[in-house]
Amino acid sequence: MADGTKNTRGARAKNWWAYHWKIVLLALALAAIGAICAAQLFSRREPDLRVGYAATAELPPETAAALTKALERFCPDRDGDGQVTLELEQFTVDLGAGAIPADMNAQMAGVTLMTGSIYDAGGANIFLLQDPEGFQRRTGALRYLDGTAPAADNGYDVENWRSMVYAWADCPVLTGLDLGGQAMPDGLYIGRCAPSERADPDYSAAIDALWEALTAGATPLA
Repeated sequence: MADGTKNTRGARAKNWWAYHWKIVLLALALAAIGAICAAQLFSRREPDLRVGYAATAELPPETAAALTKALERFCPDRDGDGQVTLELEQFTVDLGAGAIPADMNAQMAGVTLMTGSIYDAGGANIFLLQDPEGFQRRTGALRYLDGTAPAADNGYDVENWRSMVYAWADCPVLTGLDLGGQAMPDGLYIGRCAPSERADPDYSAAIDALWEALTAGATPLA
């Protein structure tokens, strides 16, 4: 009797496995992937600083990598670990007045991510911009070149965006970056966002140091 019960259980187990082995293997695979992702998430090192790039198209991977490496030469070691790391955050957005992007979902996602980074305590506060006027119209986040922000009663002061950015071509440090033969798009600008004032003092000081280094000797727009 006992042997019969044992055989019945064995047969049931084999039958169950025959119908469910794929599900079991899939569950194990998903669990393994989840464990790997969790390990990467918790072991990921936060960069010393983030720099934003807002344009209608991302930089080619080789150009983005070369730019990141070149900018790291001027980035402070904010966390004091002896290793400088800078993250280039790219936002694909069309900020032109009246622009109707071909992919509205991508546009909305890009604007949401960009705005979130601006106002995140550890987000990007220095931006490389294709359309600084559109950026200021959309976010109102740019500072004037003297470091102050538009007065509350002056709105976003989009009309004076030229007093908030330098042209890449007018910044000797930027034009002199060693990009390993990679070329940056024409017509870029660099600006600094006001929300960096809300960051912790060390982060704010590091942003200011990077800004001063990158714009040293720059000529304001006429």
